[in-house]
Amino acid sequence: MSGPLNNFGWVLTPDSNAVADATDILMPTNGSTTFVYIDGVPVSTVTYNQCRGTVGNPVPAGVFCNDDVSDIFGNATPQAPFTARTANATKYRNLDATRGPIGAYTIDTTTLSNGVHTIAWGVTDSASRGTGIGSRFFTVLNGGSDPWSATAADVADAPAIVRGAASSLATLASTSGRVWGRTGFDPTAPWVDVAADPHGVRDVQLPELSRLELWLGPIDAGYLVANDTLRDLPPGSHLDPATGGFTWAPGPGYFGTYQLAFVQGGAQTLVDVTIRPITSDPGQRPVRMFVDAPTDGAIVNGPVTVAGWALDPQAAIGSGIDAVQVWATRTDGSGATAQFLGAATVGGTRPDVATAFGAQFEAAGFGLTTAAFAPGEYDLTVYVWSHQTARWDDARTVHVTGR
Repeated sequence: MSGPLNNFGWVLTPDSNAVADATDILMPTNGSTTFVYIDGVPVSTVTYNQCRGTVGNPVPAGVFCNDDVSDIFGNATPQAPFTARTANATKYRNLDATRGPIGAYTIDTTTLSNGVHTIAWGVTDSASRGTGIGSRFFTVLNGGSDPWSATAADVADAPAIVRGAASSLATLASTSGRVWGRTGFDPTAPWVDVAADPHGVRDVQLPELSRLELWLGPIDAGYLVANDTLRDLPPGSHLDPATGGFTWAPGPGYFGTYQLAFVQGGAQTLVDVTIRPITSDPGQRPVRMFVDAPTDGAIVNGPVTVAGWALDPQAAIGSGIDAVQVWATRTDGSGATAQFLGAATVGGTRPDVATAFGAQFEAAGFGLTTAAFAPGEYDLTVYVWSHQTARWDDARTVHVTGR
């Protein structure tokens, strides 16, 4: 493609019921939470709340959109496009009167380099539920003053250019500064410290068709390391050398581990990005955790150290655990209520956990030293907060006796 390109899509989200009221969940009709991402960079929100039916766009007051999406999802049973609708019996509030499900954005391809790029939308509804949609590749081939004389097929199929030998990085020390990262399509997501393993490599996991954003500070150059060579950063990625802002929205077909190398003033930052299929184990909790101390049945005297490890195997960066809390409940009939003992310190180094689950999870340890217990029987319960699910997602309990 070349010149301006009109990019269209549609978005719906279900309400909790099929009745319009003050608690409605819907996509904001002004498009403020539907972003277009090109090469992982959010470039604009879309013009949303449109209808491509025959009733008019924008939809007149009191009228229901009758385009293909509205007639499929806005009726009790799907209807053919342009079938008149006089009500909305579904949970999709964006198909109520005066509303439409279509969004659009015009891409100026002259602002992009010739070659392969990716595009996706990041959408979030009024209940803060979000996801990425529509991820795909497209090839830009603009003429004019550009000296390109190749065809679009030539651009898309051209082999990756080798920029040097990977061994040329061997003499560079690892950078000492922090690397911040976040994943997914929520532009308000918090940044997380992407810690290096003992070999100086930072590990990130991405589900397929997701998005990675890193902040590294000013960068001299960035490469994809493949077959002992340095290549250009992968299609669908973007690097701002001045700020060190790097984004990558891998398109369809990307699986496995990709090593990225960023050179900064004679030092290097290595990032291994592992892209995995979205899978789940039926009946399996997403969080893995274990309480090492105190052991179940222990007799405690004086301050008590509560320690262990916790991780989310599906975490994108780090252990995936944002917080750990410890509570105590008397179990000897004293009538005392549960007592909050404190928030544990997270991020402790656990080489044994890294050996079992991978280097990404080396900082999965937690620990808290409590005040002395009064004599009695107690259940100590450790709760962990998952970054991915944004809730207290698992817990472990050990029984101790205070002396």
